[in-house]
Amino acid sequence: MATSMWKCAFRLGYIRRCGITYSVLKRTLLTEAYKCQETWEKRLESPILQQVNFSEFLVELHDRFEKENHMSLIDVDIMANKLHEMDESEVEMAESLLNKFRKCQSAFPVRDSLVHAVVRAYIDLNLVDRLLVMMRDKPQYGLFPDYHVASILMDTLVKQGNIRDAAKVAYEMMLQEDFSHPVTRLLSLYVCTKHLFGENRAATSVPELTEDNGEEEWVAIKIIPQPFYDDHFDIKEENFLLGKTLYLLGQTLDNCIGRSLSLMGLGIYQKFPKAISLLEKWCSTDSASVVTEQSLKMFTDSLDTVSTRDPNEEVKDLGLRSLEDEIRLLLPTPEEKEKYQSQFQDLREKLKTEGRISSENVESAIESLVKEEIPKHQSADIEVLTELIQKWNQDRSNMLDEQLYQYEIREKKEAIEQKLIELQEKEELLTFFENENQIKLSQLKAPRERVVLKKGGDEDEDDLPMRVKKRK
Repeated sequence: MATSMWKCAFRLGYIRRCGITYSVLKRTLLTEAYKCQETWEKRLESPILQQVNFSEFLVELHDRFEKENHMSLIDVDIMANKLHEMDESEVEMAESLLNKFRKCQSAFPVRDSLVHAVVRAYIDLNLVDRLLVMMRDKPQYGLFPDYHVASILMDTLVKQGNIRDAAKVAYEMMLQEDFSHPVTRLLSLYVCTKHLFGENRAATSVPELTEDNGEEEWVAIKIIPQPFYDDHFDIKEENFLLGKTLYLLGQTLDNCIGRSLSLMGLGIYQKFPKAISLLEKWCSTDSASVVTEQSLKMFTDSLDTVSTRDPNEEVKDLGLRSLEDEIRLLLPTPEEKEKYQSQFQDLREKLKTEGRISSENVESAIESLVKEEIPKHQSADIEVLTELIQKWNQDRSNMLDEQLYQYEIREKKEAIEQKLIELQEKEELLTFFENENQIKLSQLKAPRERVVLKKGGDEDEDDLPMRVKKRK
């Protein structure tokens, strides 16, 4: 009963997290047909999936990995396509198996079919919060969302009114540095813009230097690692992720709104020199409207509130330096901040004098663009996804046939090897008198070894020759 209620939470139209209940919104950007739900559910009619009891298969897969330290792709694919049947007590075991599979050779390359199955199951079970954690941890789980599943996940979260988590999906696409797909790009624009102007957006967190008055503990190591901040996969601050995503999305729109998004994104991302350089470049174009007043104000706020670092502060020794210390080095000094403010103010005054600042509202413009453009691309995506699901079903059948074929080959090899052993034992028995001296010599060299001359008996090498002599 409890399990059924847990699985029905999504269907009832409510989401409960941390004691807060949110009603599900009815508005959605994609049509229901986009999910190809009917085609997706038809995969369960396959005998491969019908014959599997999920709970028993989960335990069997876990035990098999403990013995063989390996999982095949077809086994994990079957598990993933049955995840929608798991109950709350099986979630951790399923995630543990996904983590272990990531370390197997058969996990590469990452299959889109596997990611689709996991994402859709977690959506159905209302476990998107756990799903986002796994998606973020690429080394441990390897869940790289493709265009279709990212779009479905964002649309689902928008329908639930969960804009913040929808923006996290857009961050994942930003980390893959690919916004070429129109539907995914438009949805990312929508959720990131909504999150940008939302009231619940967290302030940017900057690592603070803290003084430790306690005793230092030194540990002997062979190599002192050099902390390195790649400014991409190492980004942890949500505002920086949002800023970089907005900057890349703005680059896909060659108009005033796109430039405004890039400017605001670089401000939140705290890349002030790059933003000023781009603004200078845009000022030299013949565009009637360069950026919006809204974006200029937001960039000003970001620049005015950014923390600064002391250029004369003592640099830590290599062994004591951390990634947070490297991040702090990217902050501007008070002199640099003042310089950026002066340069930006001059450019702003120039645009104002030339009348090239737009009063357009960025959020409204993006919302109108998304609602107008998305319907143009849905039909093509539905056709592609339908074909993909059918292909994945055929691939699953082919993989199972291949695995069964490999099992048959292995069994035949083992049977042949066993037959060879039996023939060798018979040959030793038949040629005993011819090789008696050689056998005795081998016994003297290795007295503890046993030479089995007759299969199936308990006699040792001393009993058999004595019995043969009596027969003679």
